Amino acid sequence: MFQKKLNSLLVSVCTVGVLFVSNLPSQESSINKAWEDDTVLVTKNGNKTEVQALQTKKVLYKSHDPQLAIEWGMNNARTTVVLPGQYNISDRVDVPRDDVTLIISEGATISLNGDTKAQHTLVTPGFLGSDGKRYPVYVALYNQRNHFRFLNFGNCIAMFDGRNEENTYRVKGGLWVSTGSYHSHPVSWNDCRAVQIPLAISKQDAHAVVSMEGCKDISVGTVIHLAGQSGGKAHEVVDLNSRNRDITIDRLIGERSLEMIDCNESFVVVDEFLALGKPQRWITGSNGSGARYTIKPPIRRHYIHFNEKTLIEDVSSTNVKIHISKIPESLPSITIWVTIEVHFNNGKKKKFYEKVTFDVRSKKELFQILKEGDPKARDGAWQAEARVKAWQALVYQVDEGDLDQVLNHLVPGKIVEMEFVYKCLQSIGRQTDDKLALFNEISKKYKKIHSRGKSVVLRMARMLGTPQALTLVRSGVKSYDDKRRRMCLSLLGAWPNQAPADDLLKFLNNSTDRIDREIALMGYIRLAGLMTSETTEVGRTAGRRIGKFWDSGRSIMLIKAMQLAKSIKAKKAILNSARHIWTFESLKIVAEYRKDPELREEAEWAAESLVYELRGSNSEEVWELVKSFSDSSNPRLKARLDGAISVRRDLKPHIRNWMFAGPYSFLEKSDDLFNDLHNMAFDPETKPRDVKWTEYNYLLGTRIHQWLGHSNDSLKAGYLKTHLISPSDQQVCLELTSDDSLKVWLNRKLVHDNPKRRSLGEWDKINISLNKGRNELLLKISNYAGKWGFGCKVMTLDGSKAVEGLKVDPFDN
Repeated sequence: MFQKKLNSLLVSVCTVGVLFVSNLPSQESSINKAWEDDTVLVTKNGNKTEVQALQTKKVLYKSHDPQLAIEWGMNNARTTVVLPGQYNISDRVDVPRDDVTLIISEGATISLNGDTKAQHTLVTPGFLGSDGKRYPVYVALYNQRNHFRFLNFGNCIAMFDGRNEENTYRVKGGLWVSTGSYHSHPVSWNDCRAVQIPLAISKQDAHAVVSMEGCKDISVGTVIHLAGQSGGKAHEVVDLNSRNRDITIDRLIGERSLEMIDCNESFVVVDEFLALGKPQRWITGSNGSGARYTIKPPIRRHYIHFNEKTLIEDVSSTNVKIHISKIPESLPSITIWVTIEVHFNNGKKKKFYEKVTFDVRSKKELFQILKEGDPKARDGAWQAEARVKAWQALVYQVDEGDLDQVLNHLVPGKIVEMEFVYKCLQSIGRQTDDKLALFNEISKKYKKIHSRGKSVVLRMARMLGTPQALTLVRSGVKSYDDKRRRMCLSLLGAWPNQAPADDLLKFLNNSTDRIDREIALMGYIRLAGLMTSETTEVGRTAGRRIGKFWDSGRSIMLIKAMQLAKSIKAKKAILNSARHIWTFESLKIVAEYRKDPELREEAEWAAESLVYELRGSNSEEVWELVKSFSDSSNPRLKARLDGAISVRRDLKPHIRNWMFAGPYSFLEKSDDLFNDLHNMAFDPETKPRDVKWTEYNYLLGTRIHQWLGHSNDSLKAGYLKTHLISPSDQQVCLELTSDDSLKVWLNRKLVHDNPKRRSLGEWDKINISLNKGRNELLLKISNYAGKWGFGCKVMTLDGSKAVEGLKVDPFDN
């Protein structure tokens, strides 16, 4: 039974249609061409590269430079197929226009000449290293176009680059599928939106199969990363470097992976993890890893939710076989059959399968089949099969302009087609900015359609998450139809924000149906742990009090769920949510569940995150509980405990709670910009009531630029403000370090001025007089170049210990 379940996990059919529509006004439109007339082949002929027509094999273009031939093909046809051969280029291939497809056949390699010096192969700006320097990035294929489909069955390193000065997503839509060979990153995605990645496979020494940064609404199907040699270990399966929003992944499969997923300052939902051999880490995440490519603003939190983790621990080795239908003979269809053969230590083996099908016909041809039937198909079952294939092909093609055509199929909708209608609407939803308008258009059909069509609308309501959509799904919870009611409960539990939480709790308190209660409870637990990048930004901007209330409210939800949870599955779900709620209450829940042997591993995994995030806490209660994990044998948890204790010891005398304003720039011309920046009085000095302050919680080793998410803040200044609440009038010693210069005001009087350019570690010591009660402390840090930061401690006059009884409050009362 267990092996049968595992087999079913990997059996799926994902079908992809590809749109090829030229929108270049200067070029003859190809929208009315049949796919056969708009497909070209790129092939080697001696030392020349030729572009041939698909049907006649007539040579349309030829060049000694493969780059020019490939670009010519994409500029003049919807589909360009690169046939087997070695294509050495001295300059990268740039995708010339929107809505084209490039297929790299098996046995085809596009690579840069080893001695190339062409600057155009560089991606600028390049990769940002941890040392603050940028390093050159060379790629063979470079894309800045919308709705570009890249099917790589050969070998080609590529980048989809949507970066721009407006901080938008310049690359929108498109498709990537890869079964080819590559090293390092096979493809990286930067500032892209609504891209579809149905299948990506690697059995090479790749750093990660999929890597992205600054992306939004990316839909990923199955990603497979197997070891390059028998019994070996794979690297990361997916790398979410930073600032990715609303990423969904169906399935991650890794072989003894370094990490199944690296999720840094990103928000992702993974339906299933499948580990072949125990991974070194299931998940790694951080809240401020910093950007390498994107200049999008930081999110400062990360969130990963998963529905299922499966470990097959007794694996000795794996083998993957990939069969791709012969290209171009199989066109317009391309099918990939993937077989993963797993060998166990007991000598037995098991095979898992994946099948993916592509269709290269245009949207016009596909919608015509839905309307009038396929002229090449016989009647009856053949026509029904042709309709299904047309829907399958449309799923990855449709955009906002196709909404009406898709909705027209809801009313007479055939049950076998409804899943494809939903997937088409889902694809449109990822691409639209006006979710409310889209839902209004969809909901107009609701009363007119059959129940199977209603389920499509309800599922779209969950995806869009508007208040109007929530009202519609709430009404379904009252249904007497068990199937409809339970579907609506599941949708509320999968909502993109916490708005339905009270509905689920109320239902739990009133329902006696066991299945209904289980669905509602699992959804309520998920909502308790839910984070969104938008929510965290609102909380941070508004200040610590709102953020703290938000976390406390989620802790209360988790406590209520704990009182209701009876099954191991529900308790594991609570632990998964607890790791995202960084409070004392969450740590208490984790410590309690850790006593259960069945939950110990999951509890310690959750504790890793909580110990790290609570390491700057002043609460003695927190630290007593943290110490209770010291008997753990989990090496990562022990490392986190050691680090937290070290931070607590070093942080104890530091002032940690501040409000930040800035960064400010000095824009005038000057012979001494840094000195003028140091002396310039910005709004916190001249117009303090007009300043917008942001909460800054200081942690040792975290500099200002890291918190801001900037790589380089040359010639910038920032202000930090807090209040020292003294139990009496007293004199103390204020110890400060800064990178670079520093000014200090106490109760709005300047008490220290150090214009020196310096690094952290050089401390200034000044004696100050505190009044009984509140004392406002204001710092100005000016940065000349690169990294910048500060440190501030309040010590007794002899510098021997921290001042007793002193309290800190960063907020104005």
